[in-house]
Amino acid sequence: MLKLGSLLVTRSLFHGHKNGGLILMGHSMNAVELTRSLVTGNGLFGVHCIGAFFVPRVTDNLIQKNNGPGILVDVANKAKVLL
Repeated sequence: MLKLGSLLVTRSLFHGHKNGGLILMGHSMNAVELTRSLVTGNGLFGVHCIGAFFVPRVTDNLIQKNNGPGILVDVANKAKVLL
């Protein structure tokens, strides 16, 4: 969880995680972006966006072959997913 600040994850691999790939969790003060990454072969989900009024950006990624949803967005989350 990112408490204060910003995070840019780029050109990364998230693969083979039994309980899910990547959790993006924060609040409205955070700037978080996942871009140009590969999210594949994970358990419950590929990317999970959590936090009311949190606006993570998920752009230009290859998200495939996860056992659950590729992108899971919680209620009240304001994720921006650009394909």
